[in-house]
Amino acid sequence: MTSEVVAEVRGTSDDRRDPADSRPDDAPRISHISDPRLRRWLCLLNVTVLITHQIDAAYWHEWEMFRIPGGNQVNLLLNLPIVVFVLHAYARVDRGGTDADAWTIVVASLGALTVMLHAAFFAAGHHESVQPVSIALLVATAVLSTAQAVLGSRTRAGKGPDVAV
Repeated sequence: MTSEVVAEVRGTSDDRRDPADSRPDDAPRISHISDPRLRRWLCLLNVTVLITHQIDAAYWHEWEMFRIPGGNQVNLLLNLPIVVFVLHAYARVDRGGTDADAWTIVVASLGALTVMLHAAFFAAGHHESVQPVSIALLVATAVLSTAQAVLGSRTRAGKGPDVAV
């Protein structure tokens, strides 16, 4: 791999290379989440976990925690626009373009909101969804949302991390 291609992948030229960088010159780097593969995979994983959580939420009758009248029927109707919105957000990230980072942050924010709401309900004494997989879904949502938010905000600030590929 030529140094010009490496510099292009890195987003830097050789004359601005950090002297403390111990990676060889031919190690390609992706300079931030604008790499479509990383952005898509993080978003796809988070959307998948969020939708799976909604399936789990139906099992646990979460509409009762939220005091939503109408039971499962209203819960299903409320989830239709939520799932459409989340899938639309993923489609926008998958398509790429100038708004992909913004939609990445939207998905990360939805994940963070989900985790915060469940933490608040747990603190208030609602211990319904405490099976290992239910908890793992919330932990995965927290990890994926944090990764999306951190990497997405660093991208928007132009300070993406170097990720060896």
